[in-house]
Amino acid sequence: MSEDETVALLAEALDPSTPSPDVRTRLLDALQGPERFTLYADEVARVFTLKLDDAREALRGIAGEGWQPGMWPGSRWLRTPALTAARALIADMPAGLRIPHHKHPGRELTFILDGELVEDGRVYRSGELVDKEAGSAHALQVTGSRCLVVFALPA
Repeated sequence: MSEDETVALLAEALDPSTPSPDVRTRLLDALQGPERFTLYADEVARVFTLKLDDAREALRGIAGEGWQPGMWPGSRWLRTPALTAARALIADMPAGLRIPHHKHPGRELTFILDGELVEDGRVYRSGELVDKEAGSAHALQVTGSRCLVVFALPA
């Protein structure tokens, strides 16, 4: 048996574990290309009530040309028909961006794909969800080099 086969057998015998946020960030930084963010497809599909194929398509689009200028300085937005139907979009926000304290009449979901986002003093990193109930208020700041999120105001 080769060394690779031995390692594969050992890996299959281990219980799955979730890496720490720092390890997860380092692993994602090591990945490249349009498939990088599809690691989150299952979670994005579940959180934003999308078909898995639609979530994958949207996440692959991050590497594409479909970006539009966003509402915040230096930001940009990406929409697909499935994201639009879910009242969601992907936002790319620059380092240092501050979104002032604001209130939402409805629920707000923000899933961090890449970077760091600070919400009222709490740091959120890749793979984490900010879930704000209807009527809640918060302020946000991008503290990493940039922050890439899937954002929605579901009906």
